[in-house]
Amino acid sequence: MPSRTQGASQPACTANRCCIRRSRVRDVQRCDPALWHPKVVIGENQTFMGEEGLLRGRGVDVEVLQDAACVDLMRRFIASRPELWNEDIGKP
Repeated sequence: MPSRTQGASQPACTANRCCIRRSRVRDVQRCDPALWHPKVVIGENQTFMGEEGLLRGRGVDVEVLQDAACVDLMRRFIASRPELWNEDIGKP
């Protein structure tokens, strides 16, 4: 896996607050979800627990890194922009 400062060499998308990367296979590159076994890599889930259980229940391989730099980044963002964070998570 590339470092945080390098770009991902595989397809990637952003979902809520985490970067998701899927394993590199031809079907993923064609973006046909019916043909690939997805893997989701989450930088951290200490600041907000997402739908990891739902994903696992649907056969998705989920890996949560609990990366210290990612946790720190999210905590600083939440502290500096609580109104934006609350909007993002649907909290009034």
